[in-house]
Amino acid sequence: MSSAISKDRRLSTDRRQAGTGDRRRQAENRYAIFEVCRSMLHLAIVVRGAGAEGTPDRVVTRSIRWRKEATSLNTDQGIHEMTEAFRSLVSEERLNGAKIRVALGGEFCVTRVITGPTEDVRREFAELEERSLRYLTLGPGPKALAGNTQQLDARHQHALLAVANQRTLDHLMQISDAVGLQIESIEPSLIALSRAQAQLRDPCKDAAILIQLDEGAAELGICHAGRLLLDYRPGGHTNAENVAGLVAQHLSRLQRYIERYHSYIDSPLRHVYLAGDANAVAVASKKFGVLRNFQVHILQPADIEMPWQHAAEVPGTDLAATLGTAMALYSDSAEKQGPNLIENALAQLREPLRPILIRSFLPFAAVLAVAATLFVLRLQQWGGISTVQSQLDELAPICARATELRLQLGNAESKLTQLAALAKQLPQPGWQQIFNHVSQSMPDDVWLDRLTFHDGKSASLTGASYTDGGVYDFVGYLKQVPDISEIALEGTGVGQSTTGPTTNFTLQLTLANLADHSEKEVRHD
Repeated sequence: MSSAISKDRRLSTDRRQAGTGDRRRQAENRYAIFEVCRSMLHLAIVVRGAGAEGTPDRVVTRSIRWRKEATSLNTDQGIHEMTEAFRSLVSEERLNGAKIRVALGGEFCVTRVITGPTEDVRREFAELEERSLRYLTLGPGPKALAGNTQQLDARHQHALLAVANQRTLDHLMQISDAVGLQIESIEPSLIALSRAQAQLRDPCKDAAILIQLDEGAAELGICHAGRLLLDYRPGGHTNAENVAGLVAQHLSRLQRYIERYHSYIDSPLRHVYLAGDANAVAVASKKFGVLRNFQVHILQPADIEMPWQHAAEVPGTDLAATLGTAMALYSDSAEKQGPNLIENALAQLREPLRPILIRSFLPFAAVLAVAATLFVLRLQQWGGISTVQSQLDELAPICARATELRLQLGNAESKLTQLAALAKQLPQPGWQQIFNHVSQSMPDDVWLDRLTFHDGKSASLTGASYTDGGVYDFVGYLKQVPDISEIALEGTGVGQSTTGPTTNFTLQLTLANLADHSEKEVRHD
Protein backbone atom coordinates (compact mmCIF):
# COMPACT_ATOMS: atom_id res chain seq x y z
CA MET A 1 0.00 0.00 0.00
CA SER A 2 1.46 3.33 -0.97
CA SER A 3 1.79 6.10 1.56
CA ALA A 4 -0.52 9.10 1.72
CA ILE A 5 2.52 11.39 1.39
CA SER A 6 3.97 9.67 -1.66
CA LYS A 7 5.10 11.58 -4.73
CA ASP A 8 2.46 13.94 -6.15
CA ARG A 9 1.28 12.30 -9.36
CA ARG A 10 -0.93 15.18 -10.53
CA LEU A 11 0.00 17.21 -13.53
CA SER A 12 0.77 20.89 -13.22
CA THR A 13 -2.68 21.77 -14.53
CA ASP A 14 -4.22 20.11 -11.46
CA ARG A 15 -2.01 21.80 -8.89
CA ARG A 16 -2.84 25.02 -7.15
CA GLN A 17 -1.04 28.00 -8.63
CA ALA A 18 1.24 29.66 -6.13
CA GLY A 19 0.27 33.21 -5.32
CA THR A 20 -3.07 33.04 -7.18
CA GLY A 21 -6.07 31.93 -5.11
CA ASP A 22 -7.11 29.43 -7.76
CA ARG A 23 -8.27 26.16 -6.37
CA ARG A 24 -8.15 22.70 -7.83
CA ARG A 25 -10.91 21.88 -10.28
CA GLN A 26 -14.21 20.96 -8.71
CA ALA A 27 -15.02 17.33 -7.99
CA GLU A 28 -17.74 17.27 -10.67
CA ASN A 29 -14.98 17.19 -13.33
CA ARG A 30 -13.33 14.12 -11.80
CA TYR A 31 -15.05 10.76 -12.05
CA ALA A 32 -13.77 7.77 -10.10
CA ILE A 33 -14.34 4.16 -11.15
CA PHE A 34 -13.46 1.28 -8.81
CA GLU A 35 -13.30 -2.39 -9.71
CA VAL A 36 -13.57 -4.86 -6.83
CA CYS A 37 -11.80 -8.11 -7.68
CA ARG A 38 -11.08 -11.15 -5.57
CA SER A 39 -7.99 -9.61 -3.94
CA MET A 40 -7.29 -6.41 -5.86
CA LEU A 41 -8.97 -3.01 -5.91
CA HIS A 42 -8.49 -1.11 -9.18
CA LEU A 43 -9.14 2.60 -9.63
CA ALA A 44 -9.51 4.77 -12.72
CA ILE A 45 -10.02 8.53 -12.41
CA VAL A 46 -11.32 10.32 -15.49
CA VAL A 47 -10.67 14.06 -15.46
CA ARG A 48 -13.02 15.76 -17.92
CA GLY A 49 -11.93 18.99 -19.58
CA ALA A 50 -8.36 18.63 -18.30
CA GLY A 51 -6.87 21.08 -20.81
CA ALA A 52 -7.87 23.56 -23.47
CA GLU A 53 -10.92 23.00 -25.58
CA GLY A 54 -10.48 20.06 -27.93
CA THR A 55 -7.81 18.33 -25.82
CA PRO A 56 -8.56 14.81 -24.64
CA ASP A 57 -9.53 13.97 -21.08
CA ARG A 58 -6.99 12.46 -18.73
CA VAL A 59 -7.13 9.08 -17.04
CA VAL A 60 -5.26 8.22 -13.84
CA THR A 61 -5.16 4.53 -12.87
CA ARG A 62 -4.18 2.84 -9.63
CA SER A 63 -4.26 -0.69 -8.22
CA ILE A 64 -3.98 -1.80 -4.63
CA ARG A 65 -4.33 -5.15 -2.87
CA TRP A 66 -7.21 -5.04 -0.43
CA ARG A 67 -7.35 -8.66 0.76
CA LYS A 68 -4.62 -9.67 3.19
CA GLU A 69 -5.99 -12.10 5.75
CA ALA A 70 -9.73 -12.03 5.14
CA THR A 71 -11.40 -15.13 3.71
CA SER A 72 -14.33 -13.18 2.27
CA LEU A 73 -15.58 -9.65 1.81
CA ASN A 74 -18.68 -10.52 3.86
CA THR A 75 -16.72 -10.94 7.10
CA ASP A 76 -15.64 -8.41 9.71
CA GLN A 77 -12.01 -8.82 8.64
CA GLY A 78 -12.95 -8.45 4.97
CA ILE A 79 -14.94 -5.25 5.62
CA HIS A 80 -12.06 -3.82 7.61
CA GLU A 81 -9.45 -4.58 4.95
CA MET A 82 -11.64 -3.29 2.11
CA THR A 83 -12.38 -0.10 4.07
CA GLU A 84 -8.67 0.51 4.62
CA ALA A 85 -7.94 0.02 0.92
CA PHE A 86 -10.68 2.47 -0.10
CA ARG A 87 -9.57 4.96 2.54
CA SER A 88 -5.98 4.83 1.28
CA LEU A 89 -6.98 5.54 -2.33
CA VAL A 90 -9.43 8.26 -1.33
CA SER A 91 -6.78 9.98 0.75
CA GLU A 92 -4.00 9.74 -1.81
CA GLU A 93 -6.16 10.79 -4.77
CA ARG A 94 -8.22 13.37 -2.84
CA LEU A 95 -11.54 11.75 -3.66
CA ASN A 96 -13.43 12.65 -0.52
CA GLY A 97 -17.05 13.42 -1.41
CA ALA A 98 -16.72 12.14 -4.98
CA LYS A 99 -19.39 10.15 -6.80
CA ILE A 100 -18.07 6.83 -8.00
CA ARG A 101 -19.00 3.85 -10.16
CA VAL A 102 -18.13 0.30 -9.15
CA ALA A 103 -17.50 -2.84 -11.20
CA LEU A 104 -17.86 -6.19 -9.42
CA GLY A 105 -15.79 -9.24 -10.32
CA GLY A 106 -17.36 -12.60 -11.09
CA GLU A 107 -16.89 -13.82 -7.51
CA PHE A 108 -19.42 -11.26 -6.29
CA CYS A 109 -22.08 -11.22 -9.01
CA VAL A 110 -23.67 -13.23 -11.82
CA THR A 111 -25.13 -11.95 -15.10
CA ARG A 112 -27.96 -13.67 -16.94
CA VAL A 113 -28.72 -12.78 -20.57
CA ILE A 114 -32.04 -13.19 -22.40
CA THR A 115 -32.57 -12.50 -26.11
CA GLY A 116 -35.67 -13.07 -28.19
CA PRO A 117 -39.23 -11.85 -28.76
CA THR A 118 -40.35 -9.20 -26.31
CA GLU A 119 -42.97 -11.34 -24.58
CA ASP A 120 -40.56 -14.26 -24.18
CA VAL A 121 -37.91 -11.96 -22.73
CA ARG A 122 -40.32 -10.54 -20.19
CA ARG A 123 -41.52 -13.98 -19.14
CA GLU A 124 -38.00 -15.41 -18.77
CA PHE A 125 -36.92 -12.24 -16.98
CA ALA A 126 -39.65 -12.77 -14.36
CA GLU A 127 -38.70 -16.45 -13.98
CA LEU A 128 -35.04 -15.54 -13.40
CA GLU A 129 -36.06 -13.07 -10.71
CA GLU A 130 -38.03 -15.81 -8.93
CA ARG A 131 -35.00 -18.15 -9.04
CA SER A 132 -32.54 -15.55 -7.77
CA LEU A 133 -32.25 -17.17 -4.31
CA ARG A 134 -30.81 -20.31 -5.93
CA TYR A 135 -27.51 -18.59 -6.76
CA LEU A 136 -25.78 -20.29 -3.84
CA THR A 137 -22.30 -19.48 -5.19
CA LEU A 138 -22.93 -15.87 -4.18
CA GLY A 139 -23.41 -16.88 -0.55
CA PRO A 140 -26.49 -17.36 1.63
CA GLY A 141 -29.12 -14.73 2.21
CA PRO A 142 -31.28 -12.51 0.00
CA LYS A 143 -30.09 -11.45 -3.43
CA ALA A 144 -30.22 -8.07 -5.15
CA LEU A 145 -31.26 -7.92 -8.80
CA ALA A 146 -30.95 -5.27 -11.48
CA GLY A 147 -32.09 -5.43 -15.08
CA ASN A 148 -31.37 -3.59 -18.30
CA THR A 149 -33.18 -4.06 -21.59
CA GLN A 150 -32.03 -3.09 -25.07
CA GLN A 151 -34.49 -3.00 -27.96
CA LEU A 152 -32.97 -4.84 -30.92
CA ASP A 153 -35.92 -4.17 -33.25
CA ALA A 154 -39.66 -3.71 -33.05
CA ARG A 155 -40.30 -7.23 -31.73
CA HIS A 156 -37.03 -8.39 -30.18
CA GLN A 157 -35.16 -7.40 -27.02
CA HIS A 158 -31.83 -8.09 -25.40
CA ALA A 159 -32.04 -8.14 -21.57
CA LEU A 160 -29.34 -8.33 -18.91
CA LEU A 161 -30.10 -9.39 -15.35
CA ALA A 162 -27.36 -8.88 -12.76
CA VAL A 163 -27.59 -10.77 -9.45
CA ALA A 164 -25.47 -10.14 -6.36
CA ASN A 165 -25.68 -10.97 -2.68
CA GLN A 166 -27.47 -8.18 -0.85
CA ARG A 167 -24.89 -8.35 1.95
CA THR A 168 -22.11 -7.59 -0.53
CA LEU A 169 -23.90 -4.46 -1.73
CA ASP A 170 -24.74 -3.39 1.80
CA HIS A 171 -21.11 -3.72 2.82
CA LEU A 172 -19.93 -1.70 -0.19
CA MET A 173 -22.45 1.04 0.66
CA GLN A 174 -21.28 0.94 4.27
CA ILE A 175 -17.64 1.24 3.22
CA SER A 176 -18.35 4.10 0.82
CA ASP A 177 -20.13 6.03 3.58
CA ALA A 178 -17.23 5.42 5.94
CA VAL A 179 -14.64 6.89 3.52
CA GLY A 180 -16.81 9.72 2.18
CA LEU A 181 -17.78 8.38 -1.26
CA GLN A 182 -21.14 8.25 -3.01
CA ILE A 183 -21.80 5.20 -5.16
CA GLU A 184 -23.84 5.97 -8.29
CA SER A 185 -23.86 2.52 -9.87
CA ILE A 186 -22.57 -1.02 -9.48
CA GLU A 187 -22.34 -3.31 -12.52
CA PRO A 188 -20.70 -6.68 -13.30
CA SER A 189 -17.12 -6.54 -14.63
CA LEU A 190 -17.98 -8.85 -17.53
CA ILE A 191 -20.44 -6.28 -18.91
CA ALA A 192 -17.78 -3.58 -18.63
CA LEU A 193 -15.27 -5.84 -20.36
CA SER A 194 -17.62 -6.44 -23.32
CA ARG A 195 -18.02 -2.65 -23.58
CA ALA A 196 -14.24 -2.25 -23.67
CA GLN A 197 -13.80 -4.95 -26.32
CA ALA A 198 -16.10 -3.07 -28.68
CA GLN A 199 -13.91 0.05 -28.43
CA LEU A 200 -10.67 -1.57 -29.57
CA ARG A 201 -8.89 -0.09 -32.57
CA ASP A 202 -9.37 -3.27 -34.55
CA PRO A 203 -12.27 -5.06 -32.83
CA CYS A 204 -13.48 -8.44 -33.93
CA LYS A 205 -16.72 -8.15 -35.90
CA ASP A 206 -17.77 -11.67 -35.00
CA ALA A 207 -18.90 -13.02 -31.67
CA ALA A 208 -15.93 -13.45 -29.33
CA ILE A 209 -15.19 -15.28 -26.10
CA LEU A 210 -14.25 -13.01 -23.19
CA ILE A 211 -12.14 -14.38 -20.37
CA GLN A 212 -11.54 -12.27 -17.27
CA LEU A 213 -8.70 -13.82 -15.28
CA ASP A 214 -8.30 -13.16 -11.59
CA GLU A 215 -6.01 -14.73 -9.01
CA GLY A 216 -6.82 -18.43 -9.22
CA ALA A 217 -10.13 -17.97 -11.05
CA ALA A 218 -11.47 -17.27 -14.53
CA GLU A 219 -14.76 -15.75 -15.67
CA LEU A 220 -16.10 -16.64 -19.13
CA GLY A 221 -18.51 -14.79 -21.39
CA ILE A 222 -19.47 -14.25 -25.02
CA CYS A 223 -19.84 -10.76 -26.48
CA HIS A 224 -20.73 -9.21 -29.82
CA ALA A 225 -20.74 -5.55 -30.82
CA GLY A 226 -20.37 -4.42 -27.22
CA ARG A 227 -23.23 -6.60 -25.93
CA LEU A 228 -22.73 -9.43 -23.48
CA LEU A 229 -24.46 -12.48 -24.93
CA LEU A 230 -23.65 -15.03 -22.23
CA ASP A 231 -22.13 -15.26 -18.76
CA TYR A 232 -20.92 -18.87 -18.78
CA ARG A 233 -20.29 -20.65 -15.47
CA PRO A 234 -19.13 -24.23 -16.11
CA GLY A 235 -19.01 -26.66 -13.23
CA GLY A 236 -15.81 -27.06 -11.29
CA HIS A 237 -13.02 -24.61 -10.60
CA THR A 238 -11.79 -22.61 -13.59
CA ASN A 239 -8.38 -20.93 -13.62
CA ALA A 240 -5.66 -19.88 -16.04
CA GLU A 241 -4.20 -23.39 -16.22
CA ASN A 242 -7.34 -25.19 -17.37
CA VAL A 243 -9.44 -22.47 -18.99
CA ALA A 244 -8.15 -23.23 -22.51
CA GLY A 245 -9.01 -26.91 -22.26
CA LEU A 246 -12.36 -26.11 -20.72
CA VAL A 247 -13.29 -23.70 -23.52
CA ALA A 248 -12.27 -26.27 -26.11
CA GLN A 249 -14.35 -28.90 -24.33
CA HIS A 250 -17.46 -26.68 -24.17
CA LEU A 251 -17.00 -25.00 -27.55
CA SER A 252 -19.71 -27.01 -29.31
CA ARG A 253 -22.21 -26.18 -26.55
CA LEU A 254 -21.38 -22.48 -26.77
CA GLN A 255 -21.69 -22.60 -30.55
CA ARG A 256 -25.14 -24.20 -30.32
CA TYR A 257 -26.23 -21.50 -27.89
CA ILE A 258 -25.18 -18.75 -30.32
CA GLU A 259 -26.90 -20.48 -33.25
CA ARG A 260 -30.13 -20.88 -31.29
CA TYR A 261 -30.51 -17.45 -29.68
CA HIS A 262 -28.45 -15.28 -32.03
CA SER A 263 -29.05 -16.67 -35.47
CA TYR A 264 -27.87 -13.41 -37.08
CA ILE A 265 -24.29 -14.41 -36.12
CA ASP A 266 -23.22 -16.86 -38.78
CA SER A 267 -19.49 -17.14 -38.04
CA PRO A 268 -18.06 -19.77 -35.68
CA LEU A 269 -16.63 -18.93 -32.28
CA ARG A 270 -12.87 -18.75 -32.63
CA HIS A 271 -11.80 -15.37 -31.27
CA VAL A 272 -10.75 -15.27 -27.59
CA TYR A 273 -9.97 -12.08 -25.67
CA LEU A 274 -7.98 -12.36 -22.43
CA ALA A 275 -7.97 -9.71 -19.72
CA GLY A 276 -7.28 -9.48 -16.00
CA ASP A 277 -4.25 -10.42 -13.94
CA ALA A 278 -1.13 -10.13 -16.12
CA ASN A 279 0.50 -13.36 -14.93
CA ALA A 280 -2.71 -15.33 -15.38
CA VAL A 281 -3.19 -13.83 -18.86
CA ALA A 282 0.30 -14.97 -19.84
CA VAL A 283 -0.38 -18.51 -18.63
CA ALA A 284 -3.77 -18.73 -20.36
CA SER A 285 -2.34 -17.27 -23.61
CA LYS A 286 0.32 -19.97 -23.63
CA LYS A 287 -2.29 -22.69 -23.08
CA PHE A 288 -4.48 -21.35 -25.92
CA GLY A 289 -1.44 -21.19 -28.19
CA VAL A 290 -1.38 -24.97 -28.34
CA LEU A 291 -4.95 -25.07 -29.70
CA ARG A 292 -5.45 -24.36 -33.40
CA ASN A 293 -9.16 -23.57 -33.26
CA PHE A 294 -8.76 -20.19 -31.58
CA GLN A 295 -7.32 -16.78 -32.34
CA VAL A 296 -6.16 -15.35 -29.04
CA HIS A 297 -6.10 -11.58 -28.39
CA ILE A 298 -4.87 -9.74 -25.32
CA LEU A 299 -7.29 -6.96 -24.40
CA GLN A 300 -4.81 -4.16 -23.81
CA PRO A 301 -6.05 -0.78 -22.52
CA ALA A 302 -3.54 0.84 -24.92
CA ASP A 303 -5.62 -0.47 -27.84
CA ILE A 304 -8.85 1.13 -26.61
CA GLU A 305 -9.97 4.09 -28.71
CA MET A 306 -11.44 6.69 -26.38
CA PRO A 307 -11.14 10.51 -26.18
CA TRP A 308 -8.68 10.35 -23.31
CA GLN A 309 -4.99 10.02 -22.64
CA HIS A 310 -3.27 8.36 -19.73
CA ALA A 311 -1.55 10.64 -17.23
CA ALA A 312 1.27 8.17 -16.61
CA GLU A 313 2.06 4.74 -17.97
CA VAL A 314 -0.70 2.95 -19.83
CA PRO A 315 -2.20 0.38 -17.43
CA GLY A 316 -2.03 -3.34 -18.06
CA THR A 317 -4.73 -5.85 -18.81
CA ASP A 318 -5.84 -5.96 -15.18
CA LEU A 319 -7.59 -2.58 -15.57
CA ALA A 320 -9.41 -3.36 -18.82
CA ALA A 321 -12.78 -3.91 -17.08
CA THR A 322 -12.27 -0.79 -14.94
CA LEU A 323 -11.84 1.31 -18.07
CA GLY A 324 -14.87 -0.43 -19.59
CA THR A 325 -16.98 0.93 -16.75
CA ALA A 326 -15.43 4.37 -17.31
CA MET A 327 -16.66 4.29 -20.91
CA ALA A 328 -20.26 4.47 -19.66
CA LEU A 329 -19.51 8.11 -18.71
CA TYR A 330 -19.40 8.96 -22.42
CA SER A 331 -22.82 7.57 -23.25
CA ASP A 332 -26.15 9.19 -22.46
CA SER A 333 -28.13 6.14 -23.57
CA ALA A 334 -29.70 4.24 -20.67
CA GLU A 335 -29.48 1.04 -22.72
CA LYS A 336 -25.66 1.24 -22.81
CA GLN A 337 -25.26 1.95 -19.09
CA GLY A 338 -25.82 -1.65 -18.01
CA PRO A 339 -27.84 -2.87 -15.00
CA ASN A 340 -27.29 -0.91 -11.79
CA LEU A 341 -27.35 -3.21 -8.75
CA ILE A 342 -28.02 -0.37 -6.30
CA GLU A 343 -30.70 1.38 -8.31
CA ASN A 344 -33.36 0.40 -5.77
CA ALA A 345 -31.19 1.53 -2.86
CA LEU A 346 -30.60 4.91 -4.52
CA ALA A 347 -34.32 5.33 -5.13
CA GLN A 348 -34.98 4.78 -1.44
CA LEU A 349 -32.42 7.45 -0.50
CA ARG A 350 -34.05 10.22 -2.54
CA GLU A 351 -35.24 13.20 -0.54
CA PRO A 352 -39.02 13.64 -0.07
CA LEU A 353 -40.71 16.21 -2.27
CA ARG A 354 -42.62 17.92 0.54
CA PRO A 355 -40.55 17.70 3.74
CA ILE A 356 -42.26 20.71 5.33
CA LEU A 357 -45.72 19.29 4.69
CA ILE A 358 -44.65 15.98 6.18
CA ARG A 359 -43.30 17.67 9.32
CA SER A 360 -46.57 19.61 9.68
CA PHE A 361 -48.56 16.46 9.29
CA LEU A 362 -46.60 14.57 11.96
CA PRO A 363 -48.64 15.76 15.03
CA PHE A 364 -51.92 14.95 13.31
CA ALA A 365 -50.48 11.61 12.23
CA ALA A 366 -49.43 10.92 15.84
CA VAL A 367 -52.98 11.60 17.06
CA LEU A 368 -54.38 9.33 14.38
CA ALA A 369 -51.85 6.66 15.27
CA VAL A 370 -52.81 6.81 18.97
CA ALA A 371 -56.51 6.71 18.12
CA ALA A 372 -55.96 3.82 15.73
CA THR A 373 -53.92 2.00 18.39
CA LEU A 374 -56.65 2.43 21.01
CA PHE A 375 -59.28 1.32 18.53
CA VAL A 376 -57.25 -1.77 17.65
CA LEU A 377 -56.77 -2.58 21.34
CA ARG A 378 -60.52 -2.16 21.88
CA LEU A 379 -61.24 -4.46 18.95
CA GLN A 380 -58.82 -7.00 20.38
CA GLN A 381 -60.58 -6.75 23.76
CA TRP A 382 -63.98 -7.23 22.13
CA GLY A 383 -62.59 -10.14 20.21
CA GLY A 384 -61.22 -11.69 23.42
CA ILE A 385 -64.56 -11.28 25.22
CA SER A 386 -66.41 -12.84 22.29
CA THR A 387 -63.98 -15.73 22.25
CA VAL A 388 -64.38 -16.40 25.97
CA GLN A 389 -68.19 -16.16 25.69
CA SER A 390 -68.24 -18.61 22.78
CA GLN A 391 -66.05 -20.99 24.77
CA LEU A 392 -68.42 -20.74 27.73
CA ASP A 393 -71.37 -21.45 25.45
CA GLU A 394 -69.59 -24.51 24.10
CA LEU A 395 -68.92 -25.72 27.68
CA ALA A 396 -72.55 -25.30 28.85
CA PRO A 397 -73.69 -28.83 27.75
CA ILE A 398 -70.58 -30.30 29.35
CA CYS A 399 -71.31 -28.48 32.61
CA ALA A 400 -74.90 -29.75 32.59
CA ARG A 401 -73.69 -33.30 31.97
CA ALA A 402 -71.14 -32.95 34.78
CA THR A 403 -73.87 -31.81 37.19
CA GLU A 404 -76.03 -34.81 36.22
CA LEU A 405 -73.16 -37.24 36.74
CA ARG A 406 -72.34 -35.63 40.08
CA LEU A 407 -75.93 -36.20 41.26
CA GLN A 408 -75.85 -39.80 40.03
CA LEU A 409 -72.56 -40.34 41.82
CA GLY A 410 -74.08 -39.00 45.04
CA ASN A 411 -77.05 -41.37 44.75
CA ALA A 412 -74.74 -44.32 44.05
CA GLU A 413 -72.57 -43.51 47.04
CA SER A 414 -75.69 -43.30 49.27
CA LYS A 415 -76.91 -46.70 48.06
CA LEU A 416 -73.44 -48.17 48.53
CA THR A 417 -73.40 -46.94 52.11
CA GLN A 418 -76.77 -48.53 52.81
CA LEU A 419 -75.74 -51.83 51.20
CA ALA A 420 -72.54 -51.89 53.22
CA ALA A 421 -74.55 -51.41 56.40
CA LEU A 422 -76.87 -54.28 55.44
CA ALA A 423 -73.91 -56.50 54.61
CA LYS A 424 -72.55 -56.06 58.11
CA GLN A 425 -75.88 -57.35 59.54
CA LEU A 426 -75.84 -60.56 57.46
CA PRO A 427 -74.49 -63.70 59.17
CA GLN A 428 -71.02 -64.61 58.01
CA PRO A 429 -70.49 -68.21 56.88
CA GLY A 430 -68.23 -70.41 58.99
CA TRP A 431 -65.63 -70.82 56.32
CA GLN A 432 -63.09 -72.42 58.65
CA GLN A 433 -65.61 -74.98 59.88
CA ILE A 434 -66.62 -75.92 56.34
CA PHE A 435 -62.97 -76.24 55.31
CA ASN A 436 -62.20 -78.49 58.32
CA HIS A 437 -65.15 -80.78 57.54
CA VAL A 438 -64.11 -81.12 53.92
CA SER A 439 -60.49 -81.89 54.80
CA GLN A 440 -61.56 -84.51 57.37
CA SER A 441 -63.71 -86.25 54.73
CA MET A 442 -60.79 -86.84 52.34
CA PRO A 443 -59.49 -90.45 52.03
CA ASP A 444 -55.74 -90.97 52.17
CA ASP A 445 -55.35 -91.37 48.41
CA VAL A 446 -57.32 -88.21 47.57
CA TRP A 447 -55.97 -84.66 47.45
CA LEU A 448 -57.47 -81.35 46.47
CA ASP A 449 -56.17 -78.86 43.90
CA ARG A 450 -58.72 -76.05 44.40
CA LEU A 451 -61.70 -75.14 46.58
CA THR A 452 -63.74 -72.19 45.37
CA PHE A 453 -66.76 -70.58 47.10
CA HIS A 454 -69.35 -68.86 44.92
CA ASP A 455 -71.37 -65.95 46.43
CA GLY A 456 -71.72 -67.73 49.80
CA LYS A 457 -74.20 -70.33 48.49
CA SER A 458 -72.16 -72.87 46.56
CA ALA A 459 -68.66 -74.08 46.09
CA SER A 460 -66.66 -76.01 43.52
CA LEU A 461 -63.93 -78.48 44.35
CA THR A 462 -61.30 -80.03 42.09
CA GLY A 463 -58.79 -82.69 42.97
CA ALA A 464 -57.36 -86.10 42.10
CA SER A 465 -57.06 -89.66 43.42
CA TYR A 466 -54.94 -92.68 42.62
CA THR A 467 -58.11 -94.83 42.29
CA ASP A 468 -61.68 -94.38 41.14
CA GLY A 469 -62.86 -95.80 44.47
CA GLY A 470 -61.14 -93.03 46.36
CA VAL A 471 -63.19 -90.47 44.43
CA TYR A 472 -66.48 -92.19 45.21
CA ASP A 473 -65.52 -92.69 48.87
CA PHE A 474 -64.77 -88.98 49.12
CA VAL A 475 -68.17 -88.15 47.65
CA GLY A 476 -69.84 -90.49 50.17
CA TYR A 477 -68.02 -88.90 53.09
CA LEU A 478 -68.98 -85.42 51.96
CA LYS A 479 -72.67 -86.36 51.98
CA GLN A 480 -72.38 -86.87 55.73
CA VAL A 481 -71.02 -83.33 56.30
CA PRO A 482 -73.84 -81.23 57.81
CA ASP A 483 -72.67 -78.01 56.09
CA ILE A 484 -73.23 -79.52 52.63
CA SER A 485 -76.76 -80.12 51.40
CA GLU A 486 -76.09 -81.36 47.87
CA ILE A 487 -73.11 -82.88 46.04
CA ALA A 488 -72.81 -83.25 42.28
CA LEU A 489 -69.94 -85.01 40.53
CA GLU A 490 -69.52 -82.94 37.37
CA GLY A 491 -66.88 -85.05 35.78
CA THR A 492 -63.81 -87.24 36.04
CA GLY A 493 -60.73 -87.62 33.92
CA VAL A 494 -57.43 -89.44 33.60
CA GLY A 495 -54.30 -87.64 34.76
CA GLN A 496 -50.66 -88.37 35.41
CA SER A 497 -48.53 -87.64 38.44
CA THR A 498 -44.91 -88.33 39.30
CA THR A 499 -45.93 -91.56 41.06
CA GLY A 500 -48.30 -92.90 38.45
CA PRO A 501 -51.72 -92.45 36.78
CA THR A 502 -54.48 -90.53 38.61
CA THR A 503 -58.18 -89.86 38.34
CA ASN A 504 -59.06 -86.16 38.26
CA PHE A 505 -62.50 -85.05 39.41
CA THR A 506 -64.64 -81.93 39.82
CA LEU A 507 -67.40 -81.62 42.43
CA GLN A 508 -70.13 -78.99 42.78
CA LEU A 509 -71.28 -78.37 46.37
CA THR A 510 -74.36 -76.58 47.72
CA LEU A 511 -73.79 -75.23 51.21
CA ALA A 512 -76.63 -76.17 53.51
CA ASN A 513 -76.46 -73.54 56.20
CA LEU A 514 -76.07 -70.65 53.76
CA ALA A 515 -78.92 -71.87 51.59
CA ASP A 516 -81.21 -72.29 54.62
CA HIS A 517 -80.23 -68.85 55.86
CA SER A 518 -81.06 -67.31 52.49
CA GLU A 519 -84.46 -69.07 52.34
CA LYS A 520 -85.28 -67.89 55.86
CA GLU A 521 -84.47 -64.26 54.93
CA VAL A 522 -86.64 -64.50 51.84
CA ARG A 523 -89.56 -65.87 53.87
CA HIS A 524 -89.00 -63.18 56.52
CA ASP A 525 -89.14 -60.44 53.83
